[in-house]
Amino acid sequence: TVRDVAKHAGVSSSLVSRYIRGLSVSAKRAALIQQSIDALGYVQNFMAGNLSSSSSNVVGIVVPYIDDTFYAEVLQYVQDYIRSKGYWLQIACSGYEPQKEEEAIKTMLGWNPKAIALVGAKHTSFVNKLIQSKQISFVQITDLVTGICQVKVGLNQHKIGLESARYLYSTGCKHLAYVGMDLQKDHAAKHRAEGFCEAAKQQGDSNPIVLDVPHSINSFNLAAEALQKLRLTHPNVDGICSSDDNLAVGLLLECKRANINVPEQLSVVGFGNSRLGYAATPTLTTIDPYASMMATEVAKSLIGEVNNFPGEEVMETGFRIVQRNSCRSNVQ
Repeated sequence: TVRDVAKHAGVSSSLVSRYIRGLSVSAKRAALIQQSIDALGYVQNFMAGNLSSSSSNVVGIVVPYIDDTFYAEVLQYVQDYIRSKGYWLQIACSGYEPQKEEEAIKTMLGWNPKAIALVGAKHTSFVNKLIQSKQISFVQITDLVTGICQVKVGLNQHKIGLESARYLYSTGCKHLAYVGMDLQKDHAAKHRAEGFCEAAKQQGDSNPIVLDVPHSINSFNLAAEALQKLRLTHPNVDGICSSDDNLAVGLLLECKRANINVPEQLSVVGFGNSRLGYAATPTLTTIDPYASMMATEVAKSLIGEVNNFPGEEVMETGFRIVQRNSCRSNVQ
């Protein structure tokens, strides 16, 4: 405790408290206090500090999965920016389960955070009421289509799906399919699938092919099974949009095993612009969602909310198509 540190250093408890809070203390006494902290292994009780004060240097973020390469990259950039401004980031995973998200938020509330970032717009009634009460600031990230959060930072997922399909058509593909993971829960990927379907219908395909596979860490096997199924039921498919790069690379691996020539027989587009796509053979054409840009704007919004200087209420960070060898060259 603070008293133990004070006794060990031979100073008052109030002086130790001043030092811990970063207030001015003489160099000699600061050194004594730090030596005692190191010797005793003292760790500051942030909870106690937050309960006795209306301020907090903690912000939170709840993402579906940490093992998702896109969200892992976002978290890293958010963490780097947040720490550079003197704040701590609390991270939790929801698995796209609203109840798990609520439990995570309740835990974060114990630290009295001033802002929390959430993925998507589907929440429990408790979380919705909390957002509407404005007792704490919330930032919605990734998907901009719906949601009651006042501040939203992310992407127009429907537009991404639309442009991905249009790109494949422009390279000469005639029959497309969308392979997504857990589309009933991953609403961002679902909105991309809807954009894909719109583009397909514009090309005269009244019944676009959308294949939804369950979430799994072993996405390569799922991708292989999905492609095998597609080849049996829709052998004329010559272009696939995937909901993430892991699935897309899994499709490429299965193509190699099944002697399917890429991109001559089948073109593949991923999402995320992960490092895995660079290493794939052939290299993966993908959607770059500018994860670093989005994450930086998310971090700025969180800090802006903390300091009562909110940025734009809705900020679309954009994307680009990164053409590599898994697709034929654009013919237009």
